[in-house]
Amino acid sequence: MQSSEDRRREWEENLNRETARAQTTARYLSLPTKPWGFWKDEKLSAKYETNADPAVSKLPGRSTPDVLS
Repeated sequence: MQSSEDRRREWEENLNRETARAQTTARYLSLPTKPWGFWKDEKLSAKYETNADPAVSKLPGRSTPDVLS
């Protein structure tokens, strides 16, 4: 049977190890997934701007198949 000192030491080691893991996880979760301004890049916002343009968004294409005429 383990002595109370051994159990206490093992418990404290485990507690310290889990606390360190939790702090590391919290630090990683607080980081942004994308840097600020990532979605403002022209290449990434071109699809939005194209879809927002009424002249382009009303063109026939794959979204409106021409099977009824």
